[in-house]
Amino acid sequence: MKIIALIPASLNSRKLKNKDIYNFNGHPLLAYSISSAIQSGIFSSIVCVTDNFIYGQIAKYYGASEPVLYPKNFLSEDQSNREWVSWALSYLINESVSFDAFAILGPTNPFRMPEMIQRAWAQFSAEPKTQTVQSVEKLSYSQESVWKIEKGTEILYSENSQINEISKKEIDSTIVIFAKNCCIEIHQTSYFLSGNKRKADQIQPFLTDPDEGFTITSYQDVVKAEYNLSIGKQIPAIDLKSYLMDNI
Repeated sequence: MKIIALIPASLNSRKLKNKDIYNFNGHPLLAYSISSAIQSGIFSSIVCVTDNFIYGQIAKYYGASEPVLYPKNFLSEDQSNREWVSWALSYLINESVSFDAFAILGPTNPFRMPEMIQRAWAQFSAEPKTQTVQSVEKLSYSQESVWKIEKGTEILYSENSQINEISKKEIDSTIVIFAKNCCIEIHQTSYFLSGNKRKADQIQPFLTDPDEGFTITSYQDVVKAEYNLSIGKQIPAIDLKSYLMDNI
């Protein structure tokens, strides 16, 4: 089965200016997503989907394929994945790019290591009926979008905000509640484009630890990420000379 990676990168950012290319430890954040994807060895192509030419050139410098340029300001923080992903998939198919599955990698997850991507791909590939693998992490109860997983079965059977109506003390000790994160999601291409509603047993949660799911979206996140580096947390190795950020 052939799989490609899609990495979105946009000018739109509310809390941290140019966050997708924010200079973190000498490289733009986007570079770590590309490097971990390359080092995982599973992708036939790594595509940056962006609304900015310079972002696309940065992605290409760090090893991504020719970028896919989206209509200006189309990649907003409020937009659902389905809209931009459907557009990008149709574009790539029209360009005769062949793939059976695709992964979406958030551009600002610097602690996502290649081994984690390999684990997610192995989980997706292990069960033929699986159409989607979505990364999840233990829920902070203030979040709205939740995933409910029964211990022992690891079958996702609800992503409905009705779970938020359950108070902590009412949640049985045999149930763990997780939230989606932006670390990774993998989809069967044909099923995604069909628009068919997925059944519960076709969606598998992929459990990530706090470092793997950590996303930088604000200056506070940058401070935390720098602290994580200082205590030995790993980020993907990048052998290239740093892109000249002062040209941005």
